[in-house]
Amino acid sequence: MAAALLMSSTRSIVRLMTRNASGPGEVLRRVNEILLSDFPMSRFVTMVYAILDPRIGRITFANAGHLPPLLIDPTGASFLEESGGLPLGIRESSFPDCDIKLAPGSRLLLYSDGVIEASNRTSEEYGQARLQRHFCLANSSLETLLQELKDFSSGNALADDVTLVVVESR
Repeated sequence: MAAALLMSSTRSIVRLMTRNASGPGEVLRRVNEILLSDFPMSRFVTMVYAILDPRIGRITFANAGHLPPLLIDPTGASFLEESGGLPLGIRESSFPDCDIKLAPGSRLLLYSDGVIEASNRTSEEYGQARLQRHFCLANSSLETLLQELKDFSSGNALADDVTLVVVESR
């Protein structure tokens, strides 16, 4: 319940901070300033804030301590190594903007840690390497990933939420 309230508050603050901001990094910087003065010391939020321009297939994003996005294109799948900032609510940080252009047939995957931390009966985690390999397969999709996670965890309950967002360029 505490985490849900924290995210609800953060979402409201993000919506307020988007006005007159020059980009995602500035939005995250503004949100962080408010959370630093408002959050309890032991609480923080990770997130990616992105702006999509569908006319030209450009995504501009900034990362606040979240897992790196996965870029999937005809040549394979690779994690974007951007220089993100700290999670929000820890201390002052900068959040550099990262621009990518999605070529036709490319996808950008954003995912929560519940995906890579899903574990099997021997407590082995699914991990980023499996996630990357999954999206190197020809017919990979969110549906096939969810089925693979279910099969991998052998029916074990997931310890954390599984959130997936994909942006596809056609």
